[in-house]
Amino acid sequence: MKIFALDSSSNSASVALGENGKIIGEFYADTGFTHSRTLMPMINSLYESAGLSVSDMDLFVCCTGPGSFTGVRIGVSTVKAMALSTDKPCIGMSSLETMAYNGLICDDCIIVSSLDARREQLYNAVFYSKDGSIKRLCEDRVISCKDLINELKEKYFSKRIIMVGNGSDLCYNVWDGCDLNLSVAPANLKYCSASGMILNVEKNFKNLSTTSANLLNPTYLRMSQAQRELCKRQNKV
Repeated sequence: MKIFALDSSSNSASVALGENGKIIGEFYADTGFTHSRTLMPMINSLYESAGLSVSDMDLFVCCTGPGSFTGVRIGVSTVKAMALSTDKPCIGMSSLETMAYNGLICDDCIIVSSLDARREQLYNAVFYSKDGSIKRLCEDRVISCKDLINELKEKYFSKRIIMVGNGSDLCYNVWDGCDLNLSVAPANLKYCSASGMILNVEKNFKNLSTTSANLLNPTYLRMSQAQRELCKRQNKV
């Protein structure tokens, strides 16, 4: 099975191709340019370097959020277009769960995935890594750095804790040096990876649900700034 995967849910973006457990190729960029500028050149170059095309794919996978509203929309729209053009199925994956797979290098540890949600909050989920598998310990949510640290103190003080995602530095900076075995993953394992999505699909395909391109939608967890401002104006009327 040939798989195309894409993530653009945060500042970084990555695309990858895989087949039968092998990563054929992957491109990653965190240049500061918008995803609308970087994604399509990356995708075209990836297909060209692999000698493959969109029509060769059997499955399309993308991070549907949470994360940057614009980034998630761009990524989902791009994958929907490819899947529609080929009439192939899709899988939407949580960006937080995808990042957790970077922590598989650590056994018997807690993996804390977080993305900067602005306003001193994080998009966050907590996972447990054991024997090459990931177990979800809570649903994707919005939480403050302080509340997350307090939860880690209360529930996981005896475990090794690895933080991944662009919210990990924000959280680590408010950590008060309490008795937690807590560290931030190195840069090469810190951010969402399209190849990690492929490995997740290959490992857990029987437990994942495919969907049509028409039903693939973003997951935001909260309203965008524009929506919040609109609600404020409507409430004043």
